[in-house]
Amino acid sequence: MKATNTPITVAEIARRAHVSPWLVRQQPLLEHLRKAQACQLAGAQGGEIPANSTAGSLLVERDLLRKENQRLRHDLQNHRRRISELLGDQIDGTDAQSQSVRVQELTDQNSILAGQAGDALQQVHHLRQKTDELASDLAAAHRVNRSLMAELNRTKGHLPSQS
Repeated sequence: MKATNTPITVAEIARRAHVSPWLVRQQPLLEHLRKAQACQLAGAQGGEIPANSTAGSLLVERDLLRKENQRLRHDLQNHRRRISELLGDQIDGTDAQSQSVRVQELTDQNSILAGQAGDALQQVHHLRQKTDELASDLAAAHRVNRSLMAELNRTKGHLPSQS
């Protein structure tokens, strides 16, 4: 932090170390932190250590804490929105487990419908064959009927008239 001229504060050290600021404020860490702050301020102000170095570090720490609070508020809003989405998904039944159950139900229904469609196609084929057979029987009946009608008409024309 000295090399990059990043302000040395309890909050920044805790954030970088992924620990609680409480831990950084414990002795002897706090002593080392204050010495590092004093050295950093001395370097920034040409070598002299100001008497009010803790006030400056507190201002920097306050600014860092404000930024951290803003970040945490933003994270909180994101987490609340995500929780709301997840709860909505559970209510709607669109969570992963419900979806897998629904997919299985739809797959089963699809199999049943595919079987029914196959049966229906087979029945249509059978009915077409039967229709073709009946059509040929009907055509034969028409031919027989025409020939009988023609025979009947011929015999009527040859009958002796009775007057």
